[in-house]
Amino acid sequence: MNWVGVNLTLNNQNYTDEDVRFYFFNPPNVVDAYPLKGPIKGGTEVNIWGTKFDKTREIICIFDKTSVKAKVISKTHLTCLSPNTTKSGDTKLVVKYENDRFESDVLNF
Repeated sequence: MNWVGVNLTLNNQNYTDEDVRFYFFNPPNVVDAYPLKGPIKGGTEVNIWGTKFDKTREIICIFDKTSVKAKVISKTHLTCLSPNTTKSGDTKLVVKYENDRFESDVLNF
């Protein structure tokens, strides 16, 4: 997460005295994953391809509401093990940096 100082004005003449921190996020971008299905017992290694996979930050995969740590292979490839679940059917899969607010686009697993 990065931030820059911002001064605010309503009239282009008077500005705030202090720098207000403006945070910007650059979440990972997911392009594709394989496989996109697995057993409900979990344990399927899911290969995910995209961009902005930073090895210096903790990346997680979120299957519906269950988070698992990702293993970063390169800036464009990571893997996650699917968790076990009690229901079958489509599961929302997203990737994000652990403490960031924003996440990647959604894939259906």
